[in-house]
Amino acid sequence: MILTTLLLASSGMECPTGGTPGVPAGFPRTTPWMQRTISGTAGVTPAAATTADIDGDGLLDVAVAYAGFDTTPANIVIFFQTDIDTFQTVQLFTTGASVPAGTDIVAADMNADTRLDLVLSTDEGILYAVAPLNPRLGGDWAGFIINESEGADLTPWRDVAVTNLDGAAGPDIIATGGAMGRVSWFISPAANVSDGNGWTRIDIDATDRDGAESIGLVNLNNDLRNDVVSSATSESTERIVWYQQPVNPATEVWQRFPIGNLQAASALALGDLNVDGRTDVVAVNTPGGQLGWYVQPEDPTTAWDGFVLADYTSARPLELAITDVDTNGQPDVIATTETPGALRWFTPGANVTDLWIENNLANTNGDVVGLALGDVDADGDQDVIALLIGATAQDDAVIWLQNPE
Repeated sequence: MILTTLLLASSGMECPTGGTPGVPAGFPRTTPWMQRTISGTAGVTPAAATTADIDGDGLLDVAVAYAGFDTTPANIVIFFQTDIDTFQTVQLFTTGASVPAGTDIVAADMNADTRLDLVLSTDEGILYAVAPLNPRLGGDWAGFIINESEGADLTPWRDVAVTNLDGAAGPDIIATGGAMGRVSWFISPAANVSDGNGWTRIDIDATDRDGAESIGLVNLNNDLRNDVVSSATSESTERIVWYQQPVNPATEVWQRFPIGNLQAASALALGDLNVDGRTDVVAVNTPGGQLGWYVQPEDPTTAWDGFVLADYTSARPLELAITDVDTNGQPDVIATTETPGALRWFTPGANVTDLWIENNLANTNGDVVGLALGDVDADGDQDVIALLIGATAQDDAVIWLQNPE
């Protein structure tokens, strides 16, 4: 199978002027998003965030994994929302607990008790944080490393997702990373799992994902089973691939198909960018300063066409997410950068395969190393939660940006 090469283009990251052919009326958007601080004191080096109503009060909360730095330890903090300007800071686990540095975090009810737990990919294994009866009591949370996720050839884990992959027992965990370059599935032992024991690891790909980075779950071939999309920064070919879930995922081979070969492909996001009813893939090339995307063909096992969505001449893109920013039915792409730190959102012009229109979101006082979406102000559109790494540890912060669209 011939792998489609990403088509190259150049934009210079300059916003088109009003009246440019192919640019929709009212674009580019220049209104800045109002920036509000969630926390500037909870920890050093925020690395990953997720949003959910963790305490069940109807307000969106933010959970953040901090990697720590030098003598400052890693930790996990939940910011429980009181109102859009006030968040209660709760550090998980008992004082002095040793917490591994997290790289990704998701919220899910892992043990069927109606409370949202947290699952993290970390440098020491997959961490399962079990929510207590009152999630605002940080010392009552219990943390367990999933068995079969520890070991020198398995760690560090880079990305994690949760779904009931096989339709049995409880939610399963899918993760990427490891010194050997793995994409692995951890099968839940039971719907009421209470700790890290009893999990079974199935390696979807055990050795062939050098620099395994980001994953996404989606049913690409319409067989009612979730497939796995994976990026790997250090691969020389097939840096973005998908694995087809077989009828029996625990015993049969997951067949791998190429999607694209964007240089240094790291963070990825899934969405129907051209609104044709099929899920496309967007990925980041940080050193090359590009966002690339691949159009899913009618048969996803055949070659995917690739295009440049954004081509930066300054700053380096790091993270991205797909959402309909202005609720017009067209998915948009939000991206973060470092050196300098900023956020922008992109929307297509008349031709979706041309470079997309750059719209203002915010310039920040730090590199934007993490990104999460959520309707913080409950007004019906998606706001942005951003993790900032400042010039000093005291400048690290978690902020949210209010969508003005």
